[in-house]
Amino acid sequence: MRILTEIEDPYEVILKKMREYPNDIPIDENGKISEAFKEYIKIMFTPEEAEIAQHLEIKIVF
Repeated sequence: MRILTEIEDPYEVILKKMREYPNDIPIDENGKISEAFKEYIKIMFTPEEAEIAQHLEIKIVF
């Protein structure tokens, strides 16, 4: 079980989980998640949906 010491932005939690996926996600020249992709995620999920989606795990099926 993960203990949070501070409230995390649900969008950031989603992006962290997506970084672990084998295909990864777009990053900029500094190795950080691209701002355009961050905006894309905010379009995909409303704040309420992001609150729920942050708890979903990415499952890899081969």
